[in-house]
This record gives sequence, structure tokens and C-alpha cells, in this order.
Amino acid sequence: MILGIQTYDDDNVDFIAEVDCVIRGVVGMYTPPRFMVFRINNWFGDNWLQFTGKALGAIGVWQKTRATVPPFVQNRITAQSLFERSSDNQYVHVGTGPNIHNDGPSSHNFGNHVLTTAPDTSLFWYSGNSKRNGRGSIMGSTPSPKKYWWWYLEYVAADPWRLSKQIDFHDNELALARDRMVTLIGT
Repeated sequence: MILGIQTYDDDNVDFIAEVDCVIRGVVGMYTPPRFMVFRINNWFGDNWLQFTGKALGAIGVWQKTRATVPPFVQNRITAQSLFERSSDNQYVHVGTGPNIHNDGPSSHNFGNHVLTTAPDTSLFWYSGNSKRNGRGSIMGSTPSPKKYWWWYLEYVAADPWRLSKQIDFHDNELALARDRMVTLIGT
């Protein structure tokens, strides 16, 4: 298990190690009161970064000012976990947490704002099926003092796995995240 989430046969263990490192590092940098991790059944691209949904069933909409939970349909989410910060500043796995993803058409997602759906919560999504695909993606949304920090990382299979795309997550932030990984209890 990683971060309290069951690993699957189609997960590449080296990619999962990267997921673990990045998520625990971001949490260590920002120390949110809680965070949630979602495993998506397959690879997803950077077009999901701050994607809100489709208007009129065809036109994609991205909201930069009042971000929404990405409209992954519920059957794409194969696992999820919620962690909360304890009084001694360690993170404890407390179960699966609430279902924050919209269960209807993506147009219903326009009101599913991160700020009200998961206040003060860092959210992380990572792709499953990395073994067969030979690539994997991680996306995050982390509250900071003035706004949410949204970012996306993509990896390709190599020895070790290699970062192939970074959006709003710079090398110095990645190095800092690796230095600040938190300890998780109950995983």
C-alpha cells in the first residue's frame, strides 16, 4: 500500500514510488490540515489541470479564478484516501474520505468548487495502469495563503522513471519537496 491506497497489478512500483515522494513532499512543504489522494484508472493528460467541465456537452471550460474539482467520473476513481494532521503534526490515514467528485454530467461540475467542497485540503490525483502504459501522471491542488497551487507532472518509463513534463511545478520545488517528505501513520 502507498499513502493508504491499495496498489494494483497494473501499477509500476517505480512510478508509485515517485507518486509517494511527490505527494509526501508537497504535504511537507505546505502542511495542510488534511489531504486526499485519488487513483484514476488510467493515464490522464495535462488538459485535466483546472478543467471544469463541458458546456453544452461539447465546449471545454477551464476556470482559473474559482477552481473546481476536476470532473473525473466516479467510475474512473479506483481508490481514494483521506489523511488528517494530528496534534503532533504527523498525518494519520482516516479512511476514504468524502466523495468530492461530481456524479452527473460534467456540466454539473461548474459549482463543485474546491474551496467549498474540500476546504483547507490538498488534493492529489495519480494515474493507474502505469505498468502497461509506460507513463504516469500526478496532479495536485494545494491551498496556500492567497490561492490554490495547481500543478501537473508526467513521467515516462525509464530506469529510473524520468520526468517528461512539468506544469507549474519547478525543479527547485521538486527538490524542496524531496527534502520535506512527511511521515504518514496508519498506511
